[in-house]
Amino acid sequence: MKRQKLVTKIERCHITQIGTVTRKGMVSVDIIAGADWSEIEIKVPASLTITDKIEDNVPIFTATLTFETCEELEDRERYAWRLTLIDGTQMLIGTDERPYPVMTVSESHPDSVTDDQLNKVTVTYSSQFTIPVISAD
Repeated sequence: MKRQKLVTKIERCHITQIGTVTRKGMVSVDIIAGADWSEIEIKVPASLTITDKIEDNVPIFTATLTFETCEELEDRERYAWRLTLIDGTQMLIGTDERPYPVMTVSESHPDSVTDDQLNKVTVTYSSQFTIPVISAD
């Protein structure tokens, strides 16, 4: 089944609240309901790039999520990120285990009021597993 790949919604949850993430095969996970996900207002669509490589005979998958927001996200806490695609599919970046996603925020202070003043956020995550789809059941 072909999946629509536009990221239209981004939420984050502190890793201490996400609970245990149970893998269901290589491409999907179950997460415990009740985590406190907070939605981030973004300029739609966001960009998600997933790359893979083999390093010392171990697969390494790297997800790079890039989006623009008017929100202040300078806190340096550890978060898991839930992405919703245009077709309703949800994906998970990060768990309560190492390695954790790394967030970088770039603030723009343009010289013209008509230029883009949104913060540019990049979240990078590497794992031995592909970036999973969250099971709907």
